[in-house]
Amino acid sequence: MNQVDFGALGSVTKSAQLNYEKGERSPDADYLMALIPHGIDVHYLLTGERAAKHGMALDEGRSKLLTMLGQLTPEQLDALQVVLRGLAKQGT
Repeated sequence: MNQVDFGALGSVTKSAQLNYEKGERSPDADYLMALIPHGIDVHYLLTGERAAKHGMALDEGRSKLLTMLGQLTPEQLDALQVVLRGLAKQGT
């Protein structure tokens, strides 16, 4: 798939898609969420490793979480990161 077509899946331009691929910009949650219905392994895009390899295929619960993340404001995302860091520290 070329950059125009792939970018269209995520509702971005060819130049935005190119910037993602070159690592000059990072995609937002809306872009990533738009790819999921097309069968794109978002975990692979972000890490280079297949989600299924780690048992991380997007099940319904994970998909719902990503949908909710895409609806948060930048301030809400910042607050959520603080909460998640705290939870992660409690688990170690």
